[in-house]
Amino acid sequence: MKKQLATLLAVTALGIGVLSGCGVSAASNSTGSSSDSAGAIEITNVSYDPTRELYAAYNDLFAKHWKEEKGQDVSVVQSHGGSGKQALEVANGLQADVLLAWENEAFLSLDEHPGEYEIVVPSVSILCQPTVSVVDEVVDKRGTRDVATEYLNYLYSDEAQKLEAEWYYRPSDQEILKQFEYQRQSNTISELPQDGKWIITNVDLTDISHFGGWTEASRKHFADGGLFDSISVSYTHPPSPRDA
Repeated sequence: MKKQLATLLAVTALGIGVLSGCGVSAASNSTGSSSDSAGAIEITNVSYDPTRELYAAYNDLFAKHWKEEKGQDVSVVQSHGGSGKQALEVANGLQADVLLAWENEAFLSLDEHPGEYEIVVPSVSILCQPTVSVVDEVVDKRGTRDVATEYLNYLYSDEAQKLEAEWYYRPSDQEILKQFEYQRQSNTISELPQDGKWIITNVDLTDISHFGGWTEASRKHFADGGLFDSISVSYTHPPSPRDA
């Protein structure tokens, strides 16, 4: 019997705007001159676990772009943590019948473990748009604002948007998004489409405005005594033999 992956959130690789949580800082090169166009440069990408594989591929794409544009070698140090731990645990053998997963993680599981999972796509889902930012204090101190800013801006290029879709993130570019869309009668997916078109169109996507904005959503759902507290389930462990 296949394990079920329910896609809880439809994810774009990035949103438009500035927000902490996914940032890029820059470190100086061995000569101490991080903005010297003749020398190699290093920047650091700090982001959440589900983006690890995407950014590993993107870093190579960006390095090639920066070399062609500026004649300078750039390397990207990645630092990841947080939100993908449970999905990884299930993929590595944790016994679970249903996993509520980010959309990109669900499709990666289908790709990396063929025949073991099926994806159940809900008819209504939340469009999650993690945003990106340059860390002002760091880039100004090290003189690397140009490369860090271009690292983020290039995420919106056609090449990067297609790469994001190939890693199962919904492109923010609508024309590229359409290249990966397909219609199907069932919202249960057992194998990846051979043509690479994986984005199901018959899903009603909503965003934070549906919940009254972040301030109202935080007050109603996540404040002490809010809706999240009311639906939380307390688990109790069965008594050990010594307690019997």
